[in-house]
Amino acid sequence: MSAVLGEIIYTSTTEIVGQCVRNQPSPAYGSFIRAGRDNACVGVVYNVETASIDPHRRPSALGVPEDQIQQYYPQLAGLLRSEFQALLIGSLNGGQFLFGLPAIPPALHAETRECGDEEVRRIGEDLGFLRLLYSSGKSSAEELLVSACRRLLAAYSWERRCAVRIGKAVSELFRDDYDSLRRIAARLEAGMNP
Repeated sequence: MSAVLGEIIYTSTTEIVGQCVRNQPSPAYGSFIRAGRDNACVGVVYNVETASIDPHRRPSALGVPEDQIQQYYPQLAGLLRSEFQALLIGSLNGGQFLFGLPAIPPALHAETRECGDEEVRRIGEDLGFLRLLYSSGKSSAEELLVSACRRLLAAYSWERRCAVRIGKAVSELFRDDYDSLRRIAARLEAGMNP
């Protein structure tokens, strides 16, 4: 099981907000995370931000080279917090992915973890969640779809069979917008042939 990324600080039936545990990196945009233990809710990260722990104080420029900040300001990590927001797309129950919004959202302070390749492959068996990402309005639909599809393809080791299946699902979403579909396909194809 992967390391704990963070803890839920806001929860609803459609999305969660998590705060990263200190010394843990933030989840990547478009990555799949799970919240809770039994019947874990699954979400796709659509926003990541780092800010001051005091909402009334903005961080200031330090004028120090980035690689020396920790040396000169070791206390800085304690003054910042990283948060991420994720759209809920389903749940993992007994190793099986169930697509759809949860009847009950994860509990406050539930642990969040990044989904491993095996879990992402299970999620990828039902691509219906791509429509949730497309119509969410929470982030650029095109960017979020590309990032989530790249994560799916990476879990499948960029297998052509999986790429075709994902391509068909995305083309269904953009059937009336050929230019966007062409851009998305080109970006995904570029990832297949680095």
